[in-house]
Amino acid sequence: MRRISVYIMIAVLLPAGLEAQQTGEKIQREVRLYNPFRPTLSEAAKKNLFPDMTDSVKVAEAIVYNVSPEAFTPPYTVSPIRPAAMLPDPLPKLYKSYVNMGIGNYFTPLGELSITSERSRTGMLAFYGRHFSSNGRVELENLRKVYAGYMDNDAVIYGKKFLSSSVLSGSVHFAHLTRHAYGYDTLYVDWEAEREETRLRFLRTGAEAAITSLRADSGSLIYDFSLGYDYFRQSPDLWQHDAVLKFDAGRSIKAFGTSSAARRAGVSYFFGNIRGSYEGSWFDKAITPNPRHIFRINPSLSKKSNEWNFRLGFTAVTETRVFAATPADDFKTRLHFYPDVSLGISVIPRFLVFNLALDGDLSSNSAPLTAEINPYVMTNGNLFRVPYTDNQIVARVSLAGSVIPSTSYRLGGSYSVSGDMIFFSNVVWDDLDFNEGVGNFFTPVASDGNLANIYSEVTTGISKRLNATLRADFYQYTLTDIDFAYNKPSFDGSLQLKYNLRDKILAGAGINATGKRKAHITPMSLMGPPPAPRDDIELPMHINLNVSAEYRYTKILSFWLRMYNISYNRNYEWAWYPSQRFLVLAGFSYSL
Repeated sequence: MRRISVYIMIAVLLPAGLEAQQTGEKIQREVRLYNPFRPTLSEAAKKNLFPDMTDSVKVAEAIVYNVSPEAFTPPYTVSPIRPAAMLPDPLPKLYKSYVNMGIGNYFTPLGELSITSERSRTGMLAFYGRHFSSNGRVELENLRKVYAGYMDNDAVIYGKKFLSSSVLSGSVHFAHLTRHAYGYDTLYVDWEAEREETRLRFLRTGAEAAITSLRADSGSLIYDFSLGYDYFRQSPDLWQHDAVLKFDAGRSIKAFGTSSAARRAGVSYFFGNIRGSYEGSWFDKAITPNPRHIFRINPSLSKKSNEWNFRLGFTAVTETRVFAATPADDFKTRLHFYPDVSLGISVIPRFLVFNLALDGDLSSNSAPLTAEINPYVMTNGNLFRVPYTDNQIVARVSLAGSVIPSTSYRLGGSYSVSGDMIFFSNVVWDDLDFNEGVGNFFTPVASDGNLANIYSEVTTGISKRLNATLRADFYQYTLTDIDFAYNKPSFDGSLQLKYNLRDKILAGAGINATGKRKAHITPMSLMGPPPAPRDDIELPMHINLNVSAEYRYTKILSFWLRMYNISYNRNYEWAWYPSQRFLVLAGFSYSL
């Protein structure tokens, strides 16, 4: 029925639509939509096209495991291990030659030359030479300028030969010194001498040979033997020959009767040592026909650990010579014994170390050593007749350590009881017409007495580039034969500063201070008895500043500048001997 109704409606509406088209009329319709059009199918059922995998039949499957063991050999390749090479750190380049030259005011030339062989396992050979002189004049109290020049020439050839367990060494040395006795009392003598009249010349030459063990094991014998010869001359008629023999040997010694615990701790082992020397001197007959001999032997037993160390021994010395207190033909031999005891305790490791020592010795006061201290001794042979100094007992005590890693200190003192301590007295001739009165010479004076010395030294690193060292010494003399210690200060000290900028710029400054001193005057006369003693002279305290700087242009070339004696007053090394004032030296050094 629905189909028939539809057909009827189409048949009715079709002619009307055709008529409208033919007449050309437009059909207008208005449609309003309030919601988006969503076509839906109602009562539609979706069919499931997938099969149902549910199976009601269960099948049990049996799984069987079979293990068949079989050897497995993996492939591998062997890589050989190369042996380790035990090589030391590379050594820095060794420059075989060194030249240092400079010049300063007072026409002061300086020259140094050093030549060394290359590194070798068999030995080495070297040469060193130095020249330093000055030709200036200084002004005395009477405003007169006198020649105060000096000259030092030194040369040495030395070498070593390395053996299987020792080293054989030898050297030949030569030294020539020239001084001028330019100082004199301007109130007493008022005329100037020529250079030749005040010139003093010293010549020293000699040779030495030694053999030393290279074994560092204390269980083996450690030894050092040397033999030397020395010739010293003040003038063609004033000379002496010296022969020196020295030996030093020691090894570890096992003590008996000690406990097993002590043996395990190593306390049962000590180090036994014996030292000795012989010094012989022969003189020109114008000085003395008799020679001098000194024989010294020093056995000791020592032990050292991390916390403490000690040394126990003695020194026996014999001296054979003509003694001043006896007639000239009285040739005697005297025997002396001195203690040799020391003890060191590490109270606080590295911070506080205590040391105590008691010893003594006999000083020969030979002519070469005396001339280095005072070259202006009278030229009548007194330089070769200086008596020996008998240091009977010398007690020492000190404290040393480090407060912080960059600061270390050393405090201590000593007290010595000595016989024939040597001092120098000024000599003034009372005869106005005697030419030697122009030169201010000295005569040695001996006196028994005691010396107390207190010293201190502190070294600190202010920064990585700046270091400082402060030192001070105080002296107290108690003498029996003279009133005071001639030309000896009551204190001296110094402050040293060193600056290092990457080993490129090196600079330093030092302040040196010397306390007041008193000089004794000994008058002499060719006519009649010696006159009455003159007044003593007081030398003022002296403080001076020394400055140095070096610029290392390369590793082999550097330039340097040094300035000495920057002070507010004049320095008198000896009475009436004013030293050169401001001295500046400039030069360069070159290595090959």
